[in-house]
Amino acid sequence: MKTIKIIFISLLILGSFSFKLNDREDVVTSFENLLKKYFKSYETNPRERVSELGGGWVKQRYKQDGEYKYDVQQTNSLISPYTAYCEFSLKRLRTEFHKTKEGAQLDTVLTKSDLRLHKHYYSYQKGKWIVSKRQNKVRDEWYDCNEVISQGENKGETNIHGCWEDND
Repeated sequence: MKTIKIIFISLLILGSFSFKLNDREDVVTSFENLLKKYFKSYETNPRERVSELGGGWVKQRYKQDGEYKYDVQQTNSLISPYTAYCEFSLKRLRTEFHKTKEGAQLDTVLTKSDLRLHKHYYSYQKGKWIVSKRQNKVRDEWYDCNEVISQGENKGETNIHGCWEDND
């Protein structure tokens, strides 16, 4: 009888370990799927906009450029038992500068480009991934991607770095 209890307890422990391992694998897979969907969204929604920059009006589009890296970590939080980050580059394509907004809107030739490194952080809550922080790097400093234009023609504009998720 004692042997049966030991075997039963061992099976319970192994079963719970296996369940935890599968949970972790499912969480990692769900994050990988989120990233694939996110980067694929640039094919159908390049976050196109017309904006006034320092040299005039331009039309801009964005696309993910090159490889990306990510990590998922388990925490000791009951609210957010997992966190993750993804680091990637976005290429901003833009037209030449125009004197008017209408001129930029009509331009279809995006000849200029630049790259910006982004790092987004996520928390796993109630079975889904939530963006907790978005940053982009300019020279050696990280800045908030959630910046909102506070003045000028573009006042109130959001997602000015083209990196928000398609459903935001």
